[in-house]
Amino acid sequence: MVYNLKKEINNVTLVWDYLMEDCYGMFENLNNIIEIDCSKFDSSKVTNMHAIFYHCENLKYINLKNMNTSSLKNMRAMFDGCYSLVSLDLNYFDTSLVTHMGWLVKKCYSLVSLDLGNFNTELVDDMRQIFLDCSSLIYLNLKSFKVKDDCIIDKAFDRISDDLLYCINNDNNNPNFLSLLVNQTKKMIVKIYAFMNLQS
Repeated sequence: MVYNLKKEINNVTLVWDYLMEDCYGMFENLNNIIEIDCSKFDSSKVTNMHAIFYHCENLKYINLKNMNTSSLKNMRAMFDGCYSLVSLDLNYFDTSLVTHMGWLVKKCYSLVSLDLGNFNTELVDDMRQIFLDCSSLIYLNLKSFKVKDDCIIDKAFDRISDDLLYCINNDNNNPNFLSLLVNQTKKMIVKIYAFMNLQS
């Protein structure tokens, strides 16, 4: 197990047993870690990544490419407290079974851009404080988000950047979620095609 990693290490490459199912708190509070490479991590059986990178305060780079998240159900607080993380590529994530996303990138103070445009959120029950304190976030792509009416969304966008440009599909979405987004960011909704043009 990697739960006994010494706090003075600053980089990690994961090569893991394909039978691994629970990654709860795997790197929690490793404050000196700067880089983690998960590209060789066989995560096909993993269901729980709750707090896997929780409060890795100096973590700047995470390689998550090629990760198989088809079994993943719990993404709660995965990157909560990653103060130094500037970018995060989650385009490869399969979230079709995920039910918990609360506190996902809470207190990612340095995160500038986040593309969750491929996320399937149809089973998600909890998104509370998902983007709380992302005070540097300028671009946020939520074009595929479909938030259930009974999903917990408390403080989802509290203390987020006032300069945020975001993209979301209004159709068939939770009106309370949309209202929170508009009220907290105080910015107009950027249409999907306009957002995509910005990225080109």
